[in-house]
Amino acid sequence: MITEATPYTYPKCHKIGLRRKVFNPGCNGEQIRGSELVSVKMNEFCNNSSIWDLNLTWRGKWPEFTQCFQDTVLIWVPSGWLWLATPFYFRYLLATKSKSQSHLARRANNNVQQRVIALYSQFLTIFWQNQVEKKQFEKKQYILNLDEGAYERPQFHNSTIPQLSLLVIFYIALERHKGLVTSGVLFIYWTFAILTKIIPFYTKLLKKKYSNFFRRYDIYVYFGFWLWVIELILHSIAEKLHHNRDVCPEQKASFLSRITFNWITSLMIQGYKKPLNEDEMFKLNERDMCKVAYKRFLKNWDKERISASRLGQSGSSRRYNLQDDMSESTPLLAPKPVIKDPNTKEKKRSLFRALAKTFGLELLHAHVFKLIYDITIFISPILLRFLIAFSKGSTETDSSEFSQTWKGYMLAAAFFVTILIQSIACHQQFYWGMTLGIRVKAALMAAVYRKALTLTSGARKESTVGEIVNLMSIDTQHVQDNINYLWALWSSPLQIGLCLYFLYQTVGVSAFAGFGILILLLPVNGVVMGKIHGLQGEQMKQKDNRVKLLSEVLNGIKILKLYAWEMSFKDKIAAIRNIELTILKKSAMLSMIFWFSWGVAPYLVSLVTFATFVFLSKDHYLDAETAFVAISLFNILRFAINFAPMALTETIKASVSIKRLNKFLSHDELDSDNVFHDYSKDDAILVENGTFMWDPDIGECLKNIDLSVPEKSLVAIVGQVGSGKSSLMSAILGDMTKVKGTVNVKGSVGYVPQQAWIQNCTLQDNILFGNDMEQDKYHQVIDACALQPDLDILPAGDSTEIGEKGINLSGGQKQRVSLARAVYHDTDIYLLDDPLSAVDSNVGKHIFDQVIGKDSLLKDKTRVLVTHGVRWLPFVDKIIVMMDGAVSECGSYDELLSHDGAFAQFLKMYLIQTEDEEEEDPDEKEIKAKILQRLTSITSEDDESDKAVLRKDGRGK
Repeated sequence: MITEATPYTYPKCHKIGLRRKVFNPGCNGEQIRGSELVSVKMNEFCNNSSIWDLNLTWRGKWPEFTQCFQDTVLIWVPSGWLWLATPFYFRYLLATKSKSQSHLARRANNNVQQRVIALYSQFLTIFWQNQVEKKQFEKKQYILNLDEGAYERPQFHNSTIPQLSLLVIFYIALERHKGLVTSGVLFIYWTFAILTKIIPFYTKLLKKKYSNFFRRYDIYVYFGFWLWVIELILHSIAEKLHHNRDVCPEQKASFLSRITFNWITSLMIQGYKKPLNEDEMFKLNERDMCKVAYKRFLKNWDKERISASRLGQSGSSRRYNLQDDMSESTPLLAPKPVIKDPNTKEKKRSLFRALAKTFGLELLHAHVFKLIYDITIFISPILLRFLIAFSKGSTETDSSEFSQTWKGYMLAAAFFVTILIQSIACHQQFYWGMTLGIRVKAALMAAVYRKALTLTSGARKESTVGEIVNLMSIDTQHVQDNINYLWALWSSPLQIGLCLYFLYQTVGVSAFAGFGILILLLPVNGVVMGKIHGLQGEQMKQKDNRVKLLSEVLNGIKILKLYAWEMSFKDKIAAIRNIELTILKKSAMLSMIFWFSWGVAPYLVSLVTFATFVFLSKDHYLDAETAFVAISLFNILRFAINFAPMALTETIKASVSIKRLNKFLSHDELDSDNVFHDYSKDDAILVENGTFMWDPDIGECLKNIDLSVPEKSLVAIVGQVGSGKSSLMSAILGDMTKVKGTVNVKGSVGYVPQQAWIQNCTLQDNILFGNDMEQDKYHQVIDACALQPDLDILPAGDSTEIGEKGINLSGGQKQRVSLARAVYHDTDIYLLDDPLSAVDSNVGKHIFDQVIGKDSLLKDKTRVLVTHGVRWLPFVDKIIVMMDGAVSECGSYDELLSHDGAFAQFLKMYLIQTEDEEEEDPDEKEIKAKILQRLTSITSEDDESDKAVLRKDGRGK
């Protein structure tokens, strides 16, 4: 800061020579002091003109700035902002994908862009030519008046504005190319540019230099000023999106509207007039959508997974088994197999590192606003000190310091601007922090949900249903809450430190008395927080056990009622709950001590500081200026101290939750390479030498499976109970661990399990399952799945709520809803795991004819049907017989009945088991009779052949 009242004059020393002797004595041998050194450098930069003069700016009748200040600092402010923002903003623009626009919209945008650039370039050319002419004149004048210390405009002044103008034009063009509707960087630049140009204007007005207004150079400058005003107005209006999509108003709001939250005003007005429903709410911002947040997180989490697998950690990494047979179909560029090195130290995956890589910059963005708030909040006590001094009309140092009226207006304006910046920064920080927490929670919930669907059988044993529920509902919420207040971890110490510094400047050494109170509280609170951290982890374990037991009780509530086990299980749940309550009680007591100590700390600091100040002062008097400024600082200190325990508590909860989430997300999951999707294969489903298992501890469940399912064919899988039929379906879906072999599925797959899964929503929503409604197709599926009679008796038809919270459906009704859902989705391949077992014979025949058979809705689809009903087997194209986890026979119905093989044995067993059952369907009776006749003939032929073999053996002997 320059303190000279008059410009420093060099003793006729050349400028370049002085610049080489910065830390040496002056040109005449005098020693230059450190405080004068800055003045010399800046004075030399402005040709013997001071850059700052307190007599002009503060002690005069009105604030006046030196010409050097106007030609340097006022140029540096907007240009400095633009150059500082360029590395980050340019990278952001390059990373932003170009948004498509219609041809007419793009053409209109280009016309506007060309007009703006042409207008600005024309002004730039005229301005540059004028600068060249003025520079030539100033050089001549400088030679004549060199020894008189005449002022010369800095050389960089002539080139700064054209360079910035070109950069601004480049940004305007690039922003329009990227489809951005607003630009905060350019809005701030134009604001700074206009504010810095106001100072020369009012200086000329106050000096009454009206004649200079009509100089050629100044006319160009004033013309450029109004162009900048127009640019600021244009940048306050957002570009219109040229598409018909209904998007969040924030995405099409201007920068000014975003920082003031004006884009949400219409919704508030509408909500004031009448209650809002879901359809009237704004669409979610694209960046806040779960699919967008999860996709970004998954990219970095996969990097953690790959990094861990390279260092030998087991997991869900893609790998090739060395025992797999290589053939000409093996990819030449397939990755090398991952071989574990027992001597290599395993690297654990870090969920925290993945979250930091994904959302770290957004968190930094939110905390930048908090830093701005923390800086500006300490300007208020300084302004308060000046305002009190102004109201008194004098200060201790200079009785005329605040005698000018304009200083009161300036202080009031400074208060307004400071509070405005504080408000904008504070609300922007909370907004960005809250929305970031929502995105993090959505990404983690999606990751947990996806992980739960892809866990291996062995990994499922380590994670209970209660744990998964708590991970999605509680642990993700802890992480979100911590992000909302994470800024307090660094902001509170910063505010406390600055408060103590300014208190020291205000009350002197008395501030250290208050600081001692904080020092005494730190070790106590540290021990308390450590104990709370341990109790938090134990509480979550007990909560997992309780939710797990509750889930099992609710799932088996019918059995509990039948056996009158309610009180027994109630005692079990109560025992776990009592342990949890004991932990909560201990945690609450420790939290009470922690919160009380931090809550009372600001008052203790204030009391001790004021008491010490009054005791140490000579007159034992506390004046108004010291009291009000100190109270203002204590209010800031109270805010910082109150948020510190909240941030620490949420951080402890989040750290425990992140460890739990990290452990769950690091479990083994099904390999995505279990099933390939090679569309060049001829068959829809092809399994070659496949061996599969559910759990390594159990062993292999399916061995040496070889089967092929042609496209648009109907294949039945039969076998005794426990032979591996459902496991084979799971292997085709990729739900089993593949030990060796290959599985290829050509096309999309629809799966109907044995136990139908029903959502807690309407019957129609269960069938649509997120797809768009097509009336003709929907009613066709309803009729084919024999659901129309059921819809007629339901109270609200297909709008009836079903599931746990709605009307209970029978097993057959649930199975038909599940089948209708799969049929409506219109996939290429259908895997039907015994869907006809839960329906009667008439309904089963209707479903087979209308949905599964050769002339059904799915006649052009590939169908794989697991069934125990032999009545359907004559109508299928191919039959696969399973026995002891292997394919025993495979062929058509007639081929398999031509000999006494595994299929014939299966039919015999079926006939024996159903011998005593009364048959109501004549078609099924007829089919059983034909099967019995065929089996009898096969047995007779086998007996004759056996006798012939025996006779032949007898003759031989």
